[in-house]
Amino acid sequence: AMVLGGIFNAFPYTTYSQNVGLVQLTGVRNRVIIYTCGGMLIVLGFIPKIAAITTIIPKSVLGGAMLAMFGMVMAYGIKMLS
Repeated sequence: AMVLGGIFNAFPYTTYSQNVGLVQLTGVRNRVIIYTCGGMLIVLGFIPKIAAITTIIPKSVLGGAMLAMFGMVMAYGIKMLS
């Protein structure tokens, strides 16, 4: 997967800590839902007009979501240390 990422100038296959916060925040751990969302993102990648709709999300909404996710990651990290 990492070689394909290099060939297609994409991100390498890696885990991100934001996923831990997102799973903890939403409580969704079902693989079917994850696969469905992944498929929807792939479809959006092939239809740029529909994907452009996601650009109208206000920056304050994105900032609030990031604050919540990173806060959950930090809380989970502190929980692991104790």
